[in-house]
Amino acid sequence: MKTIDVATKIITPEQKIWLIYPGKRRKYYDIFSKQNMVFLDMPRLELKESSLDSIEKIRQHIRMSKAFRKYYHPDSPETKAPSSSTSAYSNEAGDDVKGDVG
Repeated sequence: MKTIDVATKIITPEQKIWLIYPGKRRKYYDIFSKQNMVFLDMPRLELKESSLDSIEKIRQHIRMSKAFRKYYHPDSPETKAPSSSTSAYSNEAGDDVKGDVG
């Protein structure tokens, strides 16, 4: 059986939006609201010109950040920190980074 929710809002590709997640139970909402700021859950992501000069480097930085996010998560089974060298991560296109690269 399939359920169709006709109340679901459709976001067209022309709209430029970011989904902001204020943490579990809106933990960071007051900071976002009162200080007009947000922060991304992308640990160790380097947003410097040298790390953004090619799509391949961006993919590597995102993969490294995701590895650290997984490592830092309180429920993570990871016991060894991931590599801090972006060259340890693939620079190939893939579904794991498609949304983040944009």
